[in-house]
Amino acid sequence: MASAQMEGDAIDEIAKSVVQIVALQGGEPVWVGSGTIVTRDGLIFTNRHVVEGADDFIISMLDDPNELPVPSYYASIETMFPLDYGEFQLDFATLQIDRDIDGNAIFRTRLDLPFLDTTKFAEARRGDEVYVFGYPTIGDGYFVFTNGLISSIQNATVGSTRMPVFYQTNAEIAPGNSGGLATNGEGELLGIPTSVRSEDRTAARLSGIIPYSVVEAAVENRLVQPDTGPTIDNPDAPETTSSDAGMSIEITNVEWDAEFNGEAVVAIHMQVQAIGYLGTDLQVGVFFYYDDTDELTDVPAQLEDFMTPSGGLSAQDVITATYDNTIWDDLIFYVPLTAFPVESADRTAVMVGAIGVDNVGFDVISESWPYSVSAGTDTTTKSDSSGGAYEGVDVICPDGTTIQDGVEITVIQMRPGFEYTATVIGLGDYDPVLAVTPTLDGEGAYQAELCSDDDSVAAGYSVSLPTTGNVSASSRSARVRFSHSDSDFLNVSFIVGEYDRLPGEFVLVLEGMAATSADGIGDPFLLTATPNVLASPIPATLYMIGAESQLDPLMYLLNTDTMEPFETSAGQVICDDAGGDTCWGTSYAFGGGTVSRAGNRTYTADEYDPMISIPMNTPDATDPLAFTYVMTSYNQESSGQYIMVFHIGTE
Repeated sequence: MASAQMEGDAIDEIAKSVVQIVALQGGEPVWVGSGTIVTRDGLIFTNRHVVEGADDFIISMLDDPNELPVPSYYASIETMFPLDYGEFQLDFATLQIDRDIDGNAIFRTRLDLPFLDTTKFAEARRGDEVYVFGYPTIGDGYFVFTNGLISSIQNATVGSTRMPVFYQTNAEIAPGNSGGLATNGEGELLGIPTSVRSEDRTAARLSGIIPYSVVEAAVENRLVQPDTGPTIDNPDAPETTSSDAGMSIEITNVEWDAEFNGEAVVAIHMQVQAIGYLGTDLQVGVFFYYDDTDELTDVPAQLEDFMTPSGGLSAQDVITATYDNTIWDDLIFYVPLTAFPVESADRTAVMVGAIGVDNVGFDVISESWPYSVSAGTDTTTKSDSSGGAYEGVDVICPDGTTIQDGVEITVIQMRPGFEYTATVIGLGDYDPVLAVTPTLDGEGAYQAELCSDDDSVAAGYSVSLPTTGNVSASSRSARVRFSHSDSDFLNVSFIVGEYDRLPGEFVLVLEGMAATSADGIGDPFLLTATPNVLASPIPATLYMIGAESQLDPLMYLLNTDTMEPFETSAGQVICDDAGGDTCWGTSYAFGGGTVSRAGNRTYTADEYDPMISIPMNTPDATDPLAFTYVMTSYNQESSGQYIMVFHIGTE
């Protein structure tokens, strides 16, 4: 029943952002709840009890408020907020949409979902009308809109402020409504409805609403659980470690070629948290040690600000906690490269972060961040101890995993709605990590949304091709399935790196492509051969294998200035049937070569499949080279699906 204060169009517009959540256990539905999309890229606010105990979630959305919601996406738990805050309980959690309804990973930054801005909310007064949006089980799965009055308001202390933490209402909030949305008669957001499962919770079977004011405090880390404050006045207490609740510090990234105020510096990024230190000055620092635990010393006298009393290299600062639970997501220290001592031999070293109460001492130490120093210079290098100092592409994954000196392969103008699968298999001891992300314009590290390290499905892949030999299935292989929902074409990059940044060889298998009459010149793919690829003695080899017998594949290297096949002194870089005189350079007839997948499914090459192998072996290269390949069919006379296999080495 709609009040005269809220028009039907307004109800329908708000309802677009309210979703049905189907909780799954082992792939089977076990209960339903409601939620509200609060960001364009699919963050959902809901109740903790809606998601607790489930392992996956189907998100259904409204196309028509008079029809059942349509299963549209899958989501995963983003944050499960603590329940007990002493004076009150908070039944709150967030989900993140991360897959389409077929289970394929999606680029959430490319989503454009209807959402409600929960940073703009109203506060209720006793007697105010309240309107509840959701999918109660009594509605048989349909969207239901109910109303009632605010009956009672419960305050509690949040930080140092008394504020509402629970509204009681006589509006109907049945099972399934939990986690949805409550507004006032003007359509202004009030909070998250939660069904009452115990009369003790409200002293009478009234339902409840969690005000957005306390939700905002939770999201901003301003809530403090009871008995989590640190104790620092006991001199006999054991030394604090980074697992203590009071403080934590972590080095999250290091930029070796940064600039600050016109000076070349190393930028050291940290995440710092302090719980129970409201108003306290905290000393934070980064310290540098050789692997034998000796400090890096011999800091130039003019840089005494970067020197400890014992002469060691360090950068320190004092920060003040402004909340009971304060988080500095990206605290950066800039250390001049000239502060590092000149070394007489190559050495490995580590840096560590530390935090403590100012003028008391450092109590909490981070995990160490290893790096190397080079002989004869006053700068650090990004190379690992194996000697690989050639730069590739850097990627930061959602779980904090970092790919350094990765190899980038780009799908140029990927069609919306198409699904690709990328699988990486390492040769020998190479342990691959794979990231998939929209291609970055300009310079800088990628912030990838999709990453994979050891994947159980990828562990079923193996390859047998002329340049690779027999590459057995490995549990260390990586795999990502993905699509994009942009209305336009999109450049998508695959970045492959080695887990420990070691040199070696890998095979990247791309599935899901098709040669069609609508392709123009064909499907373009870009290999960015960075110096670590160019230095490798392994040629960069690309295979095109028809997945359907009617396709007669052809591939060539594109001159992007003329948009014609690239010309060399040996002719055009083009291949029709590998091993024959229609192929440039060194090629092998690889009919019978295979790419095997899980479940005994195999792609088998035939005599019509092409390959191009381009020698690298240029260890003095300092700049990357771009190789644009075009995949099509002979005379563009046939169509069909195909796969691509890159075999690439790095130094």
